[in-house]
Amino acid sequence: MRAVRLVALGLLMLLAAMPALAQGVGTLSGRVTDGSADRAPVAGLTVTLLPVSNTGPGQRQQTTTGPDGSYHFAGLNTASGQFYVVWTEYEGARFQEGPLQFAPGSSTLTQDLTVYTPTENDPGLRVLRNAIVIVPAPAQRQLTVLQLVDLENPSSQAWVGRPVGQGRQTLRFGLPAGARGLQVLAGLQVNAVVQTADGFADTLPVSPGGREVVFQYLVDYLDNGILFTLPVHYPTEQVRVLLADGDWRLTADGLRPAGTVEQGGQRFQQYQGERFAAGQEIRLVIQGAGLTGQVLDDRTLVTAGVGGAIALVTTLAVAVPLLRRRRRQVSPGKRRVASAPPGATRPPEPRADEREALIAAIADLDDRHEAGELNDEEWQRLRAAKKEALIALIREVRGIE
Repeated sequence: MRAVRLVALGLLMLLAAMPALAQGVGTLSGRVTDGSADRAPVAGLTVTLLPVSNTGPGQRQQTTTGPDGSYHFAGLNTASGQFYVVWTEYEGARFQEGPLQFAPGSSTLTQDLTVYTPTENDPGLRVLRNAIVIVPAPAQRQLTVLQLVDLENPSSQAWVGRPVGQGRQTLRFGLPAGARGLQVLAGLQVNAVVQTADGFADTLPVSPGGREVVFQYLVDYLDNGILFTLPVHYPTEQVRVLLADGDWRLTADGLRPAGTVEQGGQRFQQYQGERFAAGQEIRLVIQGAGLTGQVLDDRTLVTAGVGGAIALVTTLAVAVPLLRRRRRQVSPGKRRVASAPPGATRPPEPRADEREALIAAIADLDDRHEAGELNDEEWQRLRAAKKEALIALIREVRGIE
């Protein structure tokens, strides 16, 4: 997986607790190549750089690519709280990277941009896997749903979608009726997401190759069962549902029980199905003693605490490996954090940025441990502290004692 969304403010709140690094002056450079033409350099394109800090976006800078497709920006602030977004427009489509951050002690940052020939025709988009993690929280009478969608554009062109109103829509994602609190965690630029009649959609080009999109939302229920329907927008090879183990069960057309699975130390009921055609629906029915509209009692409040812990374990088990796999694709000498571009509105859930920054910090500790930068004792101590802070934050936001 590649980009977990972290708004700059959330990162800065995390970094504020760490020793400040001295401000330096650095350079950001790279090349623009055409991915639809064997990576040929693209000359004469305008490249835009936007700095971002805790005080907001800074002054834009622009330059033009040379004959070899190269671009260069100098005199940049290398402090730990400074980020950069870089993009270029190619045949009417924007190709963007960032936010980017200088590595500690480094004065050079490299980011290549790959552009593709845009097309309005569907290039054969397909979903390789749609994984749906469902965690009931009876005390709040809601489900927390985390979806991981693996998509593929098998062509050599970037799909820009067709005009819808004054804009364009590319990737579409369905949500069940009544879903709320949507948070896009990875794979999409938050300010490029728009609401649709049955969910939400991206408005940026879909480049060739694979992409993993991760998002989370809440679904409320008022009786002893819940039905929600997810539309299938693209041919889907596999649908996998993980339901937190408890006094409830799931039934769904086209899905079969596949035993249980351990995820982050917790047990989940597993359901699986294959080959869903575009235009179909995934209909999930969840019933059980824990899903009830009766008056809540102390025992139910205890269940809420367990539900919160399961949700946390699920987040750690999915989001941390996601961040680590994405970071392995980043070349040495630069640190890249996938985030909402400047000006994006914050997610509706309170303090979501702090939570995601803590998840990123845990993933970074794991990477450093694997690289031999931290010994076992130091890694365990630092990781336990970050995890404890994350648990405390989630409990505070969700009102779990």
